[in-house]
Amino acid sequence: MVAVAGCGHGHRPREWSRARRGLLWTMTRRAAALLAALLVLPGCMSRTGGAASGPSTEPTTTTTTTTTATTTTTTTTAPPPPATPPADGGNVNACTDGTCEVRVTAPTVIPVDPAFGLSYVSLETITGDEVSMVAVIAGGSFTVGCDGDPRCGTGIVAGDVPTATLTGHPGAVFTLNRVRLTMAAVADGAATLRLSTV
Repeated sequence: MVAVAGCGHGHRPREWSRARRGLLWTMTRRAAALLAALLVLPGCMSRTGGAASGPSTEPTTTTTTTTTATTTTTTTTAPPPPATPPADGGNVNACTDGTCEVRVTAPTVIPVDPAFGLSYVSLETITGDEVSMVAVIAGGSFTVGCDGDPRCGTGIVAGDVPTATLTGHPGAVFTLNRVRLTMAAVADGAATLRLSTV
């Protein structure tokens, strides 16, 4: 009986050892599977997270620059052509026949043939564009007038030798008996006078 009992007790540790080895093997496989799952999970999460997050979208600002072309037009005014010199220059003796064009400064006496009812014209002063003259009338009758200049003035001084006072500006036309005196220009202290007969 003792030997049988002893034999029975001798086989239990071997069976227990097999059971333990089986348990350990199962636990080891489970642990390995769990470890493998843990190692794979971060990669999956990373891929999933990356796919979910996607590229970030930021607002885009578009700036449009408009350039306006500016055209500058410069107008250049050509200087006026030089004035044509008077036909007779400063030769007042050319006016004796009642026809001439002269440029004179004050004081100047312009002789005229008395047959035209005028003995001479004396240019007295030039102030700015205003010219003052005295005309000596020949004969007993006289006609004096002024046109073309709203500021012109005439006057008659009676006496043995009648005289007419004349004040005019560029454009003035005086009638002195049979002589027409035109004030063509006044500039730089000189006057251009044109005489003709009527």
